[in-house]
Amino acid sequence: MVGTDSAVSPEFLTAGQGCAIDAIAAEFWTKSNPMASRSRAAQIHLAELEKLSAPFEEQLEEAAKFVGVELDAIGRCTRNEPEENKNFKGAKYHGREEWLLKWLLKRLYAAADVEPRNTPSSWRLLSYLLQALPPSTAARALIDRQFMLILRQTLEEARKLSSDVATVEAPPKSLSDSEQEENPQKMTKKRKHTGELIGNSTGKLCNIPDLVDALFSVMDLITQPTNLATTTSREGTHTAFSAEYMKTVIKTAAKEAATILGCWVALCQTALESRDIDLTRLQRWLTPFIEIWNTLTADDNSLMQFSFHCTQPILSLLRALKNTAKDHPKVDWAPQLEQLLSRNIMNPAKVQKWENKDSDLLVRLTKVSVLQDTTNAPRLFEVAIRSIQPHGSRRRRPNDDTWLQTVFKTLKDIMPAKLAASNGKDVGAMLQCAIDHKLRLDLADLKAITSEYALPDGREDWGLLATIIKLDANVFLIQTDEQDLLKDLLDRITKTSIDDSWTQLSEQVVSAVLVPLMGEFSKARDLVGFIRHWLAQLVEFERLRTEFRRYSMDFGAWDSDALQVELSRLLEPSLTLQQITQILDLLSTEVSEHPDAVCILLEAIAGSVHHEDIVDAVGLRLYHIMFDTGLSDKLDSRRTKWRSWRVLSRSLNWLMAPDIDNIAQLWNKVPRVKPFKSLSIKANSSVVGNTSPLEKLEVARFICAAWTSAGKDSLMENACKPFALNVLQQLAQNIRPLIGELKSSEDLGSEACDSFPPTLDPGLGWTTWSSAKLVLIDYPKILELGLELDAKLLHNMLQDVFWIASASVKENSAPSIDWLQLNPRAFPDLWMSVLHCENVLNSEPLLEILIDTILQNQTNTSNPIINAPSTNAFAITSLFQLPVSLVQSKKTRERILRGWLPTGDSAKSDSEGLSYNSTVLDPAVLSLKIKFMQRPVLYEGMNFKELVHLADTLAETEIPHPHINLALLKELTRLTFVFIHTNVDQPPQKAYISDAFKQIRKKVEKASEKKKHRLNYAVIMIFGAAFSIFQTRATPLDDMKVITKDDLDTSMATFKDGLLEQLKDILHKSRKDRSNKLKAGQKTERLMVLGIIDALAAVGIDSSKLAALEDDAKAFCTSVQDTELQIGKRLETFLAVHGPDVIEEKLLAGDVSTVNGRQSITQTTIASMIGKDKQTKLKLLDSIFGPGLIGLVRLDKLLAARQVIISIEDARKSAEGEDQNEEKEKEGGTGFDLSEAYSILCGNLWKVSGVRQFCVISETLELMLRTKTRSMTQFNIDTTLGSITILCSRNSPPLRPSRAGTIYFHLCRLLQSVLTDHRLKLQGHFHLVVQVMQSLLRLLFRPLPYSTAKALKHFGSPPSWLSSPKYQLNAKHAAAFTRLVTLICDPSVSSVRGSQHNNLTSATDKAKRMAGQHMQFLLTTYIKLQLEMRMLPEIREKMIPGLYAIFDTTTPELRRVINDELDASGRAVFGTLYKDYARFGKWKGN
Repeated sequence: MVGTDSAVSPEFLTAGQGCAIDAIAAEFWTKSNPMASRSRAAQIHLAELEKLSAPFEEQLEEAAKFVGVELDAIGRCTRNEPEENKNFKGAKYHGREEWLLKWLLKRLYAAADVEPRNTPSSWRLLSYLLQALPPSTAARALIDRQFMLILRQTLEEARKLSSDVATVEAPPKSLSDSEQEENPQKMTKKRKHTGELIGNSTGKLCNIPDLVDALFSVMDLITQPTNLATTTSREGTHTAFSAEYMKTVIKTAAKEAATILGCWVALCQTALESRDIDLTRLQRWLTPFIEIWNTLTADDNSLMQFSFHCTQPILSLLRALKNTAKDHPKVDWAPQLEQLLSRNIMNPAKVQKWENKDSDLLVRLTKVSVLQDTTNAPRLFEVAIRSIQPHGSRRRRPNDDTWLQTVFKTLKDIMPAKLAASNGKDVGAMLQCAIDHKLRLDLADLKAITSEYALPDGREDWGLLATIIKLDANVFLIQTDEQDLLKDLLDRITKTSIDDSWTQLSEQVVSAVLVPLMGEFSKARDLVGFIRHWLAQLVEFERLRTEFRRYSMDFGAWDSDALQVELSRLLEPSLTLQQITQILDLLSTEVSEHPDAVCILLEAIAGSVHHEDIVDAVGLRLYHIMFDTGLSDKLDSRRTKWRSWRVLSRSLNWLMAPDIDNIAQLWNKVPRVKPFKSLSIKANSSVVGNTSPLEKLEVARFICAAWTSAGKDSLMENACKPFALNVLQQLAQNIRPLIGELKSSEDLGSEACDSFPPTLDPGLGWTTWSSAKLVLIDYPKILELGLELDAKLLHNMLQDVFWIASASVKENSAPSIDWLQLNPRAFPDLWMSVLHCENVLNSEPLLEILIDTILQNQTNTSNPIINAPSTNAFAITSLFQLPVSLVQSKKTRERILRGWLPTGDSAKSDSEGLSYNSTVLDPAVLSLKIKFMQRPVLYEGMNFKELVHLADTLAETEIPHPHINLALLKELTRLTFVFIHTNVDQPPQKAYISDAFKQIRKKVEKASEKKKHRLNYAVIMIFGAAFSIFQTRATPLDDMKVITKDDLDTSMATFKDGLLEQLKDILHKSRKDRSNKLKAGQKTERLMVLGIIDALAAVGIDSSKLAALEDDAKAFCTSVQDTELQIGKRLETFLAVHGPDVIEEKLLAGDVSTVNGRQSITQTTIASMIGKDKQTKLKLLDSIFGPGLIGLVRLDKLLAARQVIISIEDARKSAEGEDQNEEKEKEGGTGFDLSEAYSILCGNLWKVSGVRQFCVISETLELMLRTKTRSMTQFNIDTTLGSITILCSRNSPPLRPSRAGTIYFHLCRLLQSVLTDHRLKLQGHFHLVVQVMQSLLRLLFRPLPYSTAKALKHFGSPPSWLSSPKYQLNAKHAAAFTRLVTLICDPSVSSVRGSQHNNLTSATDKAKRMAGQHMQFLLTTYIKLQLEMRMLPEIREKMIPGLYAIFDTTTPELRRVINDELDASGRAVFGTLYKDYARFGKWKGN
C-alpha cells in the first residue's frame, strides 16, 4: 500500500514549523513535483489555522490534504468499505506522513485540549498514517509521544463523557416538566484566546460507537504485527522486527494496562447499547486490548490492578451480552471475557490456594467487585466452574470440586451482611449455577445459607428454599443437634398457610418447596417419615386456625391437591406392604384425637392404591378407620366432611368384588350405619340434606363410583340404583340455571375448571361442570341408567351440555362471556370425552340420542346462549369424532347426509337458517359428508338437483379459497355416483341416474346453443365427475336401458366440445390482456380453466384437438402469476399429459412443496411411460438418476424415479439368459436393472442431507421390497440391513432431530418389509438382522446422567437425529420395534415357506428355532441396557410382548446359557423378566 522513494529527500518535509527554506530549492522542488506544491500550501494553511485557533475539524482536513488525501475518504477506508478501498491508494513519500504523525500525536497529547482525542476523525487519520509508514518509523514516533498515555487519557475521557451524556439524557426526577423547560441546560461561556466563544460540544462528542470503532482501527493496526511474530513469510525477518517494534509501543505498567482494558470494556458496553452500531467488525473489538494486557507478566500487583480496574466492567458487559443476545446474535464476546476472568482471577487464586491453604488471593481479587455489586458473585462463580468444566462425559476431579466449594464460600462471605435480605437472590443464583453444572456443595455451608438467607427470623425466601431442595435436600433430611431445619421449614409453611399472604404464595410454596421435598423423602427411602410430618403439621394447622379464628379460610399447604397427586405417584413404588400397614395402624390410633387430619391422609392413600397386592392388604381398612368409631360426625362440615366421601369413592375404584359386596351389605344394614345413614331419597331434592356444595358433589361421586363398580344384579347395584337415578335427575335440573346465567351474562366468578375445587365454597360454574364431569367423564357407565328415565330428561341434559360446549368454541362467534373465555375447553372436552367413551359407543340407544342432539343443533338458532342463524361448527366437529362403522342406524346416516341442506326445493334459508350456503361454503360440512359416504345411503328426496344447486351457489359466491370447496364438492359428487352405480338394478338408483343424466344432457345442450347459458366452473367439475363414472359403467347402463350408449357418447362429445370452446376463448382473451394485475373476473376465469382441464382429464380428450390451443396456452402459462391455484403449472401439465407432443425428461420436474406440484410430477411421469418397453424405462430411470447420481438430491427427480420403478415389470432373469446377454448388455449399455437401481438408492439412504429426501428414498425402497421381490438379490437385502445399522449409529447423516420419530418408523418399516417378503434370503445372514435389531433397540434407551464413557462406547452413541433431549422416541416407536420382534420370533407361514418346502415338517417351527439361537443376543443386550441406561415406563410396557415372544423361542438349556453369561445384576433382571413371563406370558395349554 505504501511505497518508498530514496530519491526524495525527507529533510524538507521533516523540518519543524517555522523553519526557513531555501528559495531556490523550494522553487526547483515545486516545479519538479506538483504534489510538493500542494503539500506546501496545505502546510502553510494548517499553520495559519493553528495560529487562529480554528476548529479542530478544519485543521484535520488541511492536515489530510498535506499528505494528499481527503479526510472523508480516510474514514470510509478505515471502515473497510470495498468501493472506497479500491479507489484509495497509499502515499508514496514517508516524509510527509512522518511529519503529520508527529503533529497529530502532539495534538492528541495536549492535556488541556480534549477535542482532538474525542474526535473519531483524528484516530482514523492516525490509522491511515500507521498504514502508510514503515513499522519502525511509526513505532518510534508512538513511543516518543507516549502513545499509551494518550490512549489511556482518551479512554478515560470518553468513558466519563458517556456517563455525562447518560446523565444529561436522563434529567433529575425531582424536576417537573415545566421546571425543566424553565431551567434549560446552560451553555458554557468560556472563550478562546482569540475571543471566540466555545460552545457546548456535547452534541459533537456523543458519538461513542464511532469513536470506539476509530480507536479499534488504530489498535488493530498496532497489535496486529505482534500476533504475526511467529509466522513465516518471504520477509520473515522484517515481520519479526515489526512485531518487536510494536511490542515496545504497547508495553506499559500494570495499572495503565488495566485502566486501558477496563475503560475499553466499559466503552464497548456503551457502544453495544447504541442502535447505530456497525456490526461488521464488532466481534474483534476486544482482541487488541486483550493483547495489550497479555504483554504483561502476571504477578500479584498486576492481578490486583486487573481486579480493581477490569473486573467490574467485564462482569457488567457479560450481563449486558446476556440481556441483548437476541439483538446482537453475531456478537459473542463472552468466551473472551470469561477467559480473561479465568486467567487473571480464578486460575492464579487456584494455584496459590493449592500451594498455600491460607492464601487470601481469591478474596483480594474478588472483594471489590462483589462489594460494588453483589450480582457479580453468581457470574464469577459460573466463570470459576466453566474454567475447569470437563468436556464430554469426563467428570471433574475431586480437587476441582473442593476448589469450587472454596470459591462459593468465599464469594458468599464477601457479600455485605447488612444486605442479607437482598443477597438471597444472588446466593440463589449461585446455587442454581451449581445445579446446572452438577456441582455438590458442602452440606454445612448449605445449612448455614438456609439459616442466614432462606429461613432467617421474621421472613422466608421461598425461591431460595426451592433451589436448596433441588440442589441437596439433605440440608433438611439430615438433622444435627444444633438446629432442626426441617421442623423450622415445616412449621413456617404451616404458619404461612394461615397468613393473609397465602393466596399469593400458595402455588410457589406447594409446587416448588413442599412437593419436591416429598419427592426427596421418597428418594431417601423415608416417605413414611414425611407422612408422619404431614400428619403432625395437619394437626398444627388446625390448632393455629382455631387459635387465630381463621374459620373462613380456604385450602392451606397440607390439604392441597398437589400433595395428594404426588403421593399417588410415590406411595406404591417407595413403600413396602409392611410400611403401608404401619401407616394405617398409626392413623387408626390417631383418628380419635385428630379425625380431620386423619381424614385428609386417608383420602390421599385411597387415591394412591393400585397394585393388586396392596389392594388385598388394605381392603376395607380405610372405611373402617374413618367410619367405624362414629367420629365422622365430628369432622368439620365445611372443610373435611366432604373428604370422607372421597375416601369411599376412591376406594371403590380399586376394591375387589367381595369388598364391594361388604359395602353393599353395610349400606343395606338396618339400622343404617355411617355414612349411609345420611343418604335420603327424595324425588325432587338433592341426595343429602342441607350440606356444603362440595359434600353434595362428593356424595354424588360416591354413588357414581358405586354404580360403576357394581356387578350385574349385585347387591351394590340394587342398593345404589335409586340414588344413581336421583343423581342424573339432579344434574339435569342443575345445568339449566347455568345456561340462564350465561345467557344473561351474569358474573360467574374467576374459577378455573379443574379436578380439585378452587375454594371451599365454589361457584355455580365450577360445581355444574364438576357434576357433569362426574357423569360424562369419570363414571360414564351411569349414562346407560339414564335410558330408564324420562326420555326428555336425558335428552335435555345432554342438549344443555352441548349448548354450553357450542358457545365455548370461538368458531361459533358466541357473545363475549368471561367465564367461558376463562374455561374455553371445559364443556367441549366433556362432550368430546362422551363421544370417545366405550360405554357410550357400545350403546346404540345412547349413541342415537347423542347424534340426535347434534343434528338438532346444526345451526345456533335454538341455542339460547348464542341465538344466531350461523352454522354450528361444534356440531360438525362432534360428528367428525364418531367412527362411521358405529353409526348403525340407516335413518341416522340419512339425517347426517341430508344435514345442513334446506328443507324443500327453495334455495333460500329455511326456518332453521339452513341453505345451500351452509353446505357448500363450509369445507368442514363437505368433508363430513365425504366421511359418511363410506357407508352411504340413498335417502328420501335425494336427487342430483341438490348437487347442481350446491355448485351454482359456490360459483356465485365470493369466498377466500374456493378451490378447496370445489375439490371437496367434486369428491362428494364422485362418491355419490360411485355409490349409486353399485346397485344400478334397484329402482331408486335407476331413477337417480336417469334423472341426473337428463339434467346433465339438458344443461350441456343448452350451453352449446348460447354462450350466456355456458356452465360455470363448479357445474363443469361435478359434470366431469359424473361423466367419468357414466363412462366406466356404460355397458351395464346400456344393457339395463338406463342410459343408451349413443346418448352418452353424444352428450359427452357435446360436453367436451363446449369445454374446449370455453377454454379457447379464455386463453385467447387472456393473451390479449397482458396486465399482470388480477382483475375481478380473472379469478373466476382461472377457476373456469381449472374446472375445464379437470373435467377433460376425467372424461378423456383427443390430443389432436389440443394442438390448436398450444400457443395460447403457453402464453397463458407464462403470463399468469398465481401462487394459490397454480393454474399455469396445472395447465402445462394437462397439455403435456394429454397433448400430442412427446414428454421429454426435463418435464419430469416440479415443485414438490405443494400437492399440485407433486401431482404434476406423478401425472407427467405416468404419461411418459405409456407405450415404452422395459429397457426404455430403465434407461429413463438411469437418466433421472443423472451423472454422478446428482438426481438423487432433488426431490422431484426422486418422485419421478419412483413412478418409473412402479411401471417397470418385476421379472427374474433365467440363469442362461443372464449368462448369454451379460456381454451384450455391457456393450449396449443396458446392464442397468431394478436390482442395481435398488443398490444405488440404498447406498444413498445414509448419505442424504434432509428428512424429506430420506423419507422418499426409504418409501421407494420399501415399495421395491414389497412389489419387486423377483428383482431383489441377496446383495440388496444385505445392503438394506447395513444401511439401517449405519443410520442408527453416530455415522448417520445430520438429519433434523425434530423428525426423529418419523426416521425411526421408516427404518422399522424397511426391516419389516425384509422380514415379511424376503425371510428366506436371511438364512445364513441372521447375524445381520440381530445387529440391526440391537441398533434399533439402543435408540429406545436414554443415557443416565452418570453413564460412563465406557458404557456409551460399548453400546454406541446415538445418531445425530436423536441427540436432542427434547425429541426422543416414545411408546409408539417401541410398539413398532416389538412388532419386528414378533415377526422374527413368530413368523407367518407365507414368509418362511419356500416353493419346494416339505409339508411334513413345520416351516414356522424351524424359523422359531433359528430365531431362538440368535434372538438370545438381543435379550442379553436389552438386559445390559437396562442396567446402564434409562427406558421410559411406557416404552418398557410396549416392549413386554416382544420379550415374551423371545422367551417363547428359548429352551431351558438356552435360558441356562443366557443366565450364565450375565453378571449378578444381569441375572437379577433376567430372573425378574422370566418370572413375569412364566406368570403372565407363557401359554400353559388347557
